[in-house]
Amino acid sequence: MYATITQQILSGLASFFTNASLSGGSLATNSIFAVHTAQGNYAKALIIASSRSSITFQYTTFGATSGGGGGGGPTITQILNNYGLIPAGFANSGIAQGSLFIIKGSGPADPNAQALPLQDSSKGLPTTHNGASVKIVDANGATKTPVFYYAIASQLALVLPSDTAVGTAQVTASYNNQTSAASLIQVVQSAMGFDAYYGAGTGLGVATNNATGALYNYGNSIPLGTTVVLWGSGLGADPQRDKTFVGAAFPINGLVHVYVGGVEAPIVYQGASGYPGLNQVDITIPVNAPTGCNVSLVGVTAAGVPTNFLTLPIGTGGCSDPAFGITGPLFQSLSAQATVKTGSVALFHSVSPATSGSGTQTSDLAVASFQSTSGASLGAAARRSRSPVASSARPSAAQASRLPQPDWMPEPSPSTGRLETPL
Repeated sequence: MYATITQQILSGLASFFTNASLSGGSLATNSIFAVHTAQGNYAKALIIASSRSSITFQYTTFGATSGGGGGGGPTITQILNNYGLIPAGFANSGIAQGSLFIIKGSGPADPNAQALPLQDSSKGLPTTHNGASVKIVDANGATKTPVFYYAIASQLALVLPSDTAVGTAQVTASYNNQTSAASLIQVVQSAMGFDAYYGAGTGLGVATNNATGALYNYGNSIPLGTTVVLWGSGLGADPQRDKTFVGAAFPINGLVHVYVGGVEAPIVYQGASGYPGLNQVDITIPVNAPTGCNVSLVGVTAAGVPTNFLTLPIGTGGCSDPAFGITGPLFQSLSAQATVKTGSVALFHSVSPATSGSGTQTSDLAVASFQSTSGASLGAAARRSRSPVASSARPSAAQASRLPQPDWMPEPSPSTGRLETPL
């Protein structure tokens, strides 16, 4: 168990670390504990002997030795699907062959580097960028070199080569003649991550009209029966597009089901979008799907592994959830306010057979929730829009993408094969 704990796993558990002291009872032989420093470094320790007066343990530090990420060298804290952002340890956290993934950390590239413009895939994405390079040793011991969309001081965005062997792989990042400690990933055949509107891997999903490329949002709901394009990465291997834009359609049938509001949606096309690592899934919204501002969306593989869970606005015009008093226009109006305070109160009353004896028993429950957020973040989705892309360059739908970190919405140019920012 101790040997399998990596820096990536520890960084995914960051919210569980505490300043509380460890009790003596928790330091028994074979116990494992982890450390997260104020500077953001991690360590793991295994108790190998324990007595009333002392303990003996072995430990491993991450990013604290030369050549291992310390001394100004790069460190890796997380490796994630670019869209799903599922942390390591979950069944759907694997990095699929041919997928677009990100490496988070410190010092992996020129500290003054800018993410924009993104690298031009029509010319072939580079294997080094802004001084950064990445090596992957796969489960077969073969070394693979992924290509870059961007490289900045805190993050790298790359495409995993389609011929990377399935299984555990070691990832290292190098910059300025220094190499990070190896971080482990699970390479899988398919692990689709859908693009989320806010770039958080959850919440409102990115869906565009199949015919026009127009982006749906809270102010522009998806009518029932409409065919839409969902964007993301991780359907599976696509060797022809590992480095270069290729516009021809190429089915990659990584998903066997897509559910909208719990109702199965017909999959019209799933596969390549043209851009390295970027997939599209075209579905038709079922006519019997529920309507509202936050209708659930999830895809499932043949092995039963789900994508990340998102929501879609389903209906006509501005979305509406009458039961909660929420509408698309309301989001738009609230977005102009500096601060928006919201709250909900729910009252539950039930009468059921008594658990003992005869008669009935009555239960009453009250639940209240209140929060404050900025109007800009609340209404961002209702204000954003995306220009449609000419249909002549797409395999079956408008080309669109959003690299969620750093926070911007690049637009793909069908003439150049480059992901670009809107004017």
